[in-house]
Amino acid sequence: MQKIKSAFEIRVRLSSFNYLKLDVLKKQWKKISLKYKLVYSSINLPVDKKKFTILKSPHVNKRSKDQFEIRVSSCLIILKGLKSDFNFSLFEEFAQIESEDVSTKLIFLK
Repeated sequence: MQKIKSAFEIRVRLSSFNYLKLDVLKKQWKKISLKYKLVYSSINLPVDKKKFTILKSPHVNKRSKDQFEIRVSSCLIILKGLKSDFNFSLFEEFAQIESEDVSTKLIFLK
């Protein structure tokens, strides 16, 4: 009977107003996963849409309104690998991937 080697899983949630920058970061994460021989999977999450309606003139014209919409794109990246392949230089690579417009949340699971 073979022993099952223990594995680790890293989940990264990315969210941004700009979906193009989100795609660039996903490509960077994929390069890192190939470099460290990790299993890479990406899940696109639904786009959050928030709509705002503002009255142009609060005094007289109730019918004149402006409408705005904010879209937040997000995705979940799952990286899996064996604990024997894990080293701390992996986290140094993670620290180098940053963007001003993209929010990153990292979850490490055993």
